Amino acid sequence: MVLIKAYLQNAEATELRRFTFDIYHSSDYKRFLETILNIFPLLKYEDFSMMWRDAEDEHITFSSADEFSDAFSQRGLTYIKIYMRIKPREPSLNFSKEIMHYGNTCSHCTMEPIIGSRYICMVCSDLQLCTKCKFLNHHEHFIYRYSSSS
Repeated sequence: MVLIKAYLQNAEATELRRFTFDIYHSSDYKRFLETILNIFPLLKYEDFSMMWRDAEDEHITFSSADEFSDAFSQRGLTYIKIYMRIKPREPSLNFSKEIMHYGNTCSHCTMEPIIGSRYICMVCSDLQLCTKCKFLNHHEHFIYRYSSSS
């Protein structure tokens, strides 16, 4: 087990959380990301980056299982600091608001209404996903994307 010190840095303040993570599953990037999203629920609705500091005190961004595994491969590791930064939203050139799918709830994170694209399974009639959950969760059937409110 490794102690994780997770820092969420945003415009208002820095929030620090500590938790342990099973080092035998260090290549399990998806499980780690799910843990981060449970600890910092705000990140479910934001685009963010994650970084760790290496031996030279440089921030190393990771966004894949290989990069994540590299962070945990350090010898003598007793704790690791992870930094999350919310990425600024790009301004819209057409000044339109994001699509709101009223009456639709994400089956995984329970976002209601679903904001942005809405994904539904063509086989499972009760599965609806927001964009973030669609890319965090594997589903065996064909997923259809609704980009307009319906």
